[in-house]
Amino acid sequence: MSQEPTIINPNIASAKKCSRCGLMNFTERTQCARCGQELSPLIGELKSTPTVLDDPGDGSRLKVGVIVVFVAVLLGGLFWLYILKDQGTPDPVAETAVVQPAPEPVQQAAEIPAQNTPESRDAAKQVLTGLKRFERDTNLSMTFEEYEAMLNRLRADLNSKLPEFVDHNPSDEAFRKEVEGALRDYTAAQNWWKTVMRNSAVLTDADRTERLIPNWESAKAHIENAEKALAQ
Repeated sequence: MSQEPTIINPNIASAKKCSRCGLMNFTERTQCARCGQELSPLIGELKSTPTVLDDPGDGSRLKVGVIVVFVAVLLGGLFWLYILKDQGTPDPVAETAVVQPAPEPVQQAAEIPAQNTPESRDAAKQVLTGLKRFERDTNLSMTFEEYEAMLNRLRADLNSKLPEFVDHNPSDEAFRKEVEGALRDYTAAQNWWKTVMRNSAVLTDADRTERLIPNWESAKAHIENAEKALAQ
């Protein structure tokens, strides 16, 4: 007795079975009619879906697009530079040169009227007397505080009396320079003395004397030269 072949309904054979609840769904459904689970596509549908391969020309088109954008930006920048140049953009160097203030004119001694008054000569003599007194009273046995106090009084006297000396003879400038030289030497001695005290661990009184004596001798020479210039 021959068995007849089993005929399978093609609709059932191609139905989509839900992976969650096992319900067979029609092929056109994308979700299970019972539980709403997403249904997987049929093998036939997968085969029929065309596979999109990467276009080997995409990379080239991207590179070309980047180059085009770069060239456009470059040309735009050059165009704006050309426009700004035509509008007369100020030169920074030229602007700086314009705003720099002009140097103040140096006042020449000849601009002050020549005077030879007794007050002027007395002021110079007082300056010279103060320098000689300082030179006489200066000695190595004095303390730094005493020396500094004397030097401060000398500076104050020079600042008050020297401007009154307006005798513009040829020896006037020489007198002023010698007075300034003496004060500079006395100030150098003060600074060195202060350095020795701050570094007493490595500097001694002998080191102090080694520099003070030459400074005081140089100041004495300036005072003698100032006296000679005043006598001319």
